[in-house]
Amino acid sequence: MIINRFIKYLYLNLKYTRILMKVYKEENLLENLSDLYGSRFRMDWLGRLYSVINPYISNGQYDPSNASYEYDVHGLTNDTFIKHWIMTRMIIAEKFIQTSNLFDIITFDIQDLGNNNYLFIMKPIYFDKCVNYTKKFCILLAILLIIITIAIFLV
Repeated sequence: MIINRFIKYLYLNLKYTRILMKVYKEENLLENLSDLYGSRFRMDWLGRLYSVINPYISNGQYDPSNASYEYDVHGLTNDTFIKHWIMTRMIIAEKFIQTSNLFDIITFDIQDLGNNNYLFIMKPIYFDKCVNYTKKFCILLAILLIIITIAIFLV
C-alpha cells in the first residue's frame, strides 16, 4: 500500500513539476512574482518557488516607517497589521494562480520565521504527499534492510 502510493505521488509530483518548470520559464514567473511581492523569488530543483517576505522590506531595503500598508492610519495594532498584510499576500497569490490558470497544479504556503519574516512557498499540488510517502517508503526500506542484514548474519 505504501509503495503504491509512493509511486503514484512521486509520478504525479514529477509530472506537475515538469509542467511548472516549463511554465516558469515561458511566463518569466520569477520576475513577475518578484515584482508583485517586492521580494526576490528563487526556484529550487524540486519545482518550488520561494521567497522571504517582510512588510517592512521592499526591494531589499529595510524601512519600518515605509511599510507597504500603513497600520497607524487604520487604527490597527502591529500584530493585526501583520496578520492583515499576510492575508493580503495570500489573496494576491490566489488571484495570481487563478489568472495564470495554475489553480489545479500549484499551491502555496506561508510559514512564520519570526521577526516579521515569512517564508512564502509556491509548490506543485502533490509535493507534500510525495514527501510524506517518500519518508514512509524510506522507513519501510530501512526496516527491510535491517531485517535482511540480521538474517544474513544469523545464517
